[in-house]
This record gives sequence, C-alpha cells and structure tokens, in this order.
Amino acid sequence: MSVSGLLQRTIPAQTLLKAAFVIEDGGSYAMEDVEDALLRCGYGRCTQVEGPGQFAIRGGILDFFSPADLEPVRIEFWGDDIDSMGHFDVSTQRRTEAIKRCTILPAAETLPTMTLGGVEALARQIESFAERYAKRRTSENAATLAAVLRADAEKLRAGLSMSDADRYLPVIYESATAMDYIPEDAILLLDQPGRCAERARDYAKQLTEDIRELQRRGQIAMSPDGFYASFEALARRLEDFPLYMADAFTVGRPPLPPKTLVSIPAKQLPSYAGSAQAAAEDVKLYTKQDYRVVVLAGDERRAKVLQDFFKEHEIPALIREPLTKLPEAGQCCIAVGAISAGIEYPGIRLVILTDSQLLRRGNKKKKSAKKLPANRQRIESYGDLSVGDYVVHENHGIGRFAGIVKMQVDGFEKDYIKIAYAGTDSLYVPATQLDLVTKYTGGGEEKPVKLSKLPRQERRQGHGKKAHRPLRRAPAAARLRLLAGLGVAAGV
Repeated sequence: MSVSGLLQRTIPAQTLLKAAFVIEDGGSYAMEDVEDALLRCGYGRCTQVEGPGQFAIRGGILDFFSPADLEPVRIEFWGDDIDSMGHFDVSTQRRTEAIKRCTILPAAETLPTMTLGGVEALARQIESFAERYAKRRTSENAATLAAVLRADAEKLRAGLSMSDADRYLPVIYESATAMDYIPEDAILLLDQPGRCAERARDYAKQLTEDIRELQRRGQIAMSPDGFYASFEALARRLEDFPLYMADAFTVGRPPLPPKTLVSIPAKQLPSYAGSAQAAAEDVKLYTKQDYRVVVLAGDERRAKVLQDFFKEHEIPALIREPLTKLPEAGQCCIAVGAISAGIEYPGIRLVILTDSQLLRRGNKKKKSAKKLPANRQRIESYGDLSVGDYVVHENHGIGRFAGIVKMQVDGFEKDYIKIAYAGTDSLYVPATQLDLVTKYTGGGEEKPVKLSKLPRQERRQGHGKKAHRPLRRAPAAARLRLLAGLGVAAGV
C-alpha cells in the first residue's frame, strides 16, 4: 500500500471484527436482529438494492449488498429460519447463484454507533464542541461551525444517517491505522525509504491544509493531527517487524538503521528504438547465457503479437497468464503486465523486458511534439505515474495524480485519470486524453510545490463539457479520504 494510505486513521481492527457478522444458510436469525445489525453497520434502507451499503425488506425477503461481495445477497426467511440464500443481479433483480454463507462488513469506515458509550455519548461530545466554538467571538466562522455541530448532534439523536461522519473519526474510535491490521509474523518491504518519508511529509502537509480550509469554512472541528499518524510513529512501529528496505542508501538517512546491507546489482535496459532485429538478437544471447527472460505485454493481444514475433526469429516463448513462476534458465516467457523500463539482474541471471522496447507502437508518424519546460516530463503510459506524483494538466495547472478510476459515462464504463487539486476539488481526465497531462519534476525540499486551484467557473459547472467531464465534486464535508486523494483503503 502507499505510505499515505498506511498513515490514515481508520476503524480499529477489533471494532471491525465486532461490527462484521456472518450468516449461514439453514441457520436461525430473527429478521429484526439482522436489520438492527445492518443499521449499526451503516447500511441504508431502500426500496430496491442497487449498490453496496443498501438493504431492503419485502415481507420475508431480505436483500442487502455487503462490500465483501461483488453482488448483493437475497435471503428468504421462513419465520426466523433461513429458507434459501443466494446472490442476485442488480440490473435484473434475478437470482444468479445459491450460497452457503455470507460475510456482512460495515458499509462505512466511520460508524457513529460504535462510539464508546453509544450515539448519545457522541452527540454530547459534539455539543460540547459546539458550545466551545459558540464562545469564540474572534473566529469568523465559529458561529457557523457551532450551528453545524448542533445540527449533527440532533441528526444522531434522531437516528438519521450521516454520510460525512468521518469528520468525527478521532472522537468515535481510538487511534488506529492500517499498521494495526498487519499480522505479527509478517515480513515488511519498505520501497525507497527516503521517498516514502518525503511522500509522508507531503501527505501530512496537504491533509493539514485541506482540513484547515474546511475549518475556515466552518465545516469541521477536529484538528488535522487526529486524522493521520506521523511518519516517525510509523517508523517506531516498523521496529516490531522483520523489515526489508529497498534503496540505494547512497544519500539521505533511512528511517531505521539497517542491521545488514545486501548489494543487488541491477541495470536498466535501453530501448531498442524499434529495431526488432537487435531486440531478437539480445533475447537469443540472454537465453544462450542461461538467463531467464520475461517479456511483459500490455494486454493479451500484444502478448500474442510478441509470441509471433519471437517465433519468426526462432525463439521459443510461452504465454503465461497469470505468471505464477519464472521460466527455467535459458528460457523465455511472455506475461501481461507493465514496468516503466526493462531491467537486468546479473546476480540471479534474470532479464525483464517490455513490449514497448521490442515493438513499434503503430505505424502512423507522430507530429513533432512541442518542447516541454525543464521541470516537466512527458508521460508515455500509466506505468510512468505513481499515486501521489505531481502532474500538470495543460489547462488546469499542478495537481496530484490520485490513480485510475472507472466511471459510468453515457451508459458506458470508462477509465479516468484522477487529479487532486488544492482544497477538496478533483479533476477526472479521460484516459484517452493522457497527452494533456505531463509529469511535474520541479518539486523538492528547497521549493515546496503548491497545488493549483481549479477555476471558480469549473467548480460551478461541475462536469464541464461532455468530451472532457473534468470535475466531479463530493460534498465539501464528505470527506477526508477524498481530500488528499492519495490513500489506499485500510485493509478491510
């Protein structure tokens, strides 16, 4: 997982285990108890289940959609006994397969019902915050925040759901992060400790700025440090595990002093610039020297093209999908995958190549590209980006790459590049418009990178023109997992 995901506060493991429950076919369960459990886990009642976190009751039939499953579950009760249980299709509402058991996970990460002392205790705590802010005459938005807090307390007492309950996460749960989900006998790999420390600092700074912006708007009362753990605290936790740190160790200081240093020689392989003959000769030479050769293709179609290419040059190559083990010494195999460039490990006699090194990408001659500034780098594929990297959109400036997301547009599911900007705004760029985005390389310790703000016009329009659909905005209070736009869900 990303270091920013590892540092985020989340539901404690014991609370998750207490909230989750299992239903088995043939068992006896009072429907009222199951309904109470679903409400306690943050599920919303509806007339027809269409997405995760929903449930519906029609007579003796209970439908619910748990995040643990790809499809919702339908249970038919005969009194308190389960008569049948199975998955059903959301679009047709028809049963697809019978199941013997199902696991119901919480529908939300923050569950007010799991507060120590219950919902009433949380409501009193929120009211105490409201009284504190109501007395602050110097703060411009203190009165606004006090009104918001009192309204939230009333919602809780009325039993209404809160989609933005994450704002109160620090007072609902004890401190916990994804580190608490790692088994005690695990071996941890920390890739590039220096970069992880830098990314952690950037994440903490960005999250702090975003929360303070929400505080200025009168929408959140919690302090920023209640929503994440520091990298120093993470480093202390790492001491409890066997830890492998992958780094050159030539500059900087690792978060923990290594007890043993192991040198692993590796070298990046250059591109063959479309010279298929040179590529084939190198692959032949590697196999003759008893190297294991793995060639990664972007998809199954390109894997077959590669196999035909090798066959023409009398190089046996099997397609292994999935790649469960490396080829034998002196053999070559093809698998679906991607890395930014080829690499050779002489010590273990392993070579990994990519299809982009061996095959030309189409026959059309590309127009000469406009020269980029020194602090920007052209992006050839998704593999050139990591979550959290600074990027520059041609029209909207500097943001953070927050991953690839799938969205329904005009009835079709498409891939979008998500870019997080200052505040809580995010930009969704169609994957087909990757040429509008470049990698920003001008950041550093000496000159912190400041994220751009999306124009007020873009925020007001919401989706922009149909061809681009640049902005989808969550409610400002709805949440800190969107604020930095960086993390990985904490292991549930």
